[in-house]
Amino acid sequence: MQLDDAKPGVHEHLEFGRGELRLASTLAALDDAGYAGIAAVELPRHSHAGPVVARTSMAALSAALPRRSPTRVGGAA
Repeated sequence: MQLDDAKPGVHEHLEFGRGELRLASTLAALDDAGYAGIAAVELPRHSHAGPVVARTSMAALSAALPRRSPTRVGGAA
């Protein structure tokens, strides 16, 4: 799965938060569908700023991940 943000009608891969992608809703839909594969961030024009974009992308993904309540094992609370 390749992820990026975008604006309608423009084929340009943008950093999360710079377009109209609802990242949290997208990740929740993937989770609901049982997707367990790789989610790669596609920003081909940003290689010059790779380390910075990688950090901001990871922060955006972490903040948008669906939150789950702790799993109860063996019926213990």
